[in-house]
Amino acid sequence: MTNMRVIWKRNWIAVKTREINLSKIETVDIRQSILDRLIGAGAVVMIGTGGSWEPLWPVAEPRTLRNAIGLE
Repeated sequence: MTNMRVIWKRNWIAVKTREINLSKIETVDIRQSILDRLIGAGAVVMIGTGGSWEPLWPVAEPRTLRNAIGLE
């Protein structure tokens, strides 16, 4: 499907939005510090075709988001 994509919206006053089509995602990485692991937070980095990358942070339970995207 070409209409499937990840949409990330952040903030509630000045909204920042990032979008990437699922067909353009090659890998999904999780970046966590030791403190992030203790509190269950971190960053999810989607690497797309052409080497572009989109970091999504802060994310609670980043492994759940990675699994929802469907790339493992």
